[in-house]
Amino acid sequence: MIILTRLEITNISYIHDTTRKYEAEVDMSVQEFMAYRQGASFRMQVSMELVLHCAPILKDVKPANIVVVTPEKFRLYVRLLSGTEIAWLLLNVNKQRAILYLYRRDRLEAYLSDKDIGDFLAEYGYRGGKLEDKLARLAKRVECFGGGKVSFPHEIGIFLGYPLWDVEGFLKNNGENSIGNGYWKVYDDLAGALRTFASFDRSRERAMEELVQGKSIREIAV
Repeated sequence: MIILTRLEITNISYIHDTTRKYEAEVDMSVQEFMAYRQGASFRMQVSMELVLHCAPILKDVKPANIVVVTPEKFRLYVRLLSGTEIAWLLLNVNKQRAILYLYRRDRLEAYLSDKDIGDFLAEYGYRGGKLEDKLARLAKRVECFGGGKVSFPHEIGIFLGYPLWDVEGFLKNNGENSIGNGYWKVYDDLAGALRTFASFDRSRERAMEELVQGKSIREIAV
């Protein structure tokens, strides 16, 4: 399987014919999924965005995801996720758009509890022990970036569940010299990263198939 890099929000296509069922024996591709775009309702369009960008958290194989939303889409995202175990936080809000951070609390807390990760985050001012303190610090850092006061807080990769060595490698190399590139830039353990990327792809395939079969986001989220 070809590993696809994360789709940008500006390149999203939408679902066509929301009543059609996908019955092929092979796994659904992103291109096939996009063929459902024309004539879809706004709710279905936003559901498709959520599946394309955030399937790993919907299927509980990743602690968090981010997606860029407009105010109108944000309200629908919240309704779609109601009743699931996925929490959310708005980052860098302005009149046109915001970064919506989605996370599973238990999985995220477990990941951030690692001592090495705690030591790394402390270098960027994350000193509170509670998850709320860390997320408040992240929101402040992203807000300061939006105001042009600091460079982009690349430690956000930790809050997305990226391996510590890859986040550190990205920072030390200014985003260059990676040994692989998929859902993030890889600087160590390429084989492990590719296995993780493949699991993310499988979660997206399952979520896409379930959506076109008529399941709601609440039903898709495990």
